[in-house]
Amino acid sequence: MKTFRTIVLSLLVVLTTAFAATAHVTPSVKMATTREAVSRLLPEGKLYVKEIELNDEQMNKLKAQGNWTAHENCYRFIISRDENDKFLGAAVFITEHTRHGPVVVAVGLTETGQVKEVLVTDVQSEMLGWAGTLLRNGFLDSFRGKNSGMPLSIDAKVKAETTGMTQSFALIIANAVKRSAQLFDLVFT
Repeated sequence: MKTFRTIVLSLLVVLTTAFAATAHVTPSVKMATTREAVSRLLPEGKLYVKEIELNDEQMNKLKAQGNWTAHENCYRFIISRDENDKFLGAAVFITEHTRHGPVVVAVGLTETGQVKEVLVTDVQSEMLGWAGTLLRNGFLDSFRGKNSGMPLSIDAKVKAETTGMTQSFALIIANAVKRSAQLFDLVFT
């Protein structure tokens, strides 16, 4: 009897722990497929894939910039070239891991590393309210023309029109955009 009770209690502890560990995770919302994002970010030219595996020296350079933490060291750039093999631009997908789940941001960059366009492609359903506010008010357009030296901040308009959680989410997106431009500089310049 005592063994049965121990087994039941152990099972309850395991199940409760497993449920608690996943209780905050909400379903992911796919806002754009990879194909849709690449078509929008790189509308012209022939596409190529450039796989990047950062070495320790490169990771240290990125981490020294202050907005990189222990992220993955493998990235994939989609590159666009014209019929004369001229580099037209690149797109990269950056995942920001948050306590509410991952956020995937696709960033299109010019041949000089300036931001052309930004898309949020994946977000957890819990964050959709915060993301929706930013997507409706044109927040993503504010990154156009910026580069790796952009400040990691949100402007006064966003602060005035949004709640603290939405502002926090805006900084997560801003960091993904900045990281994309920094990664571009490291790889292409």
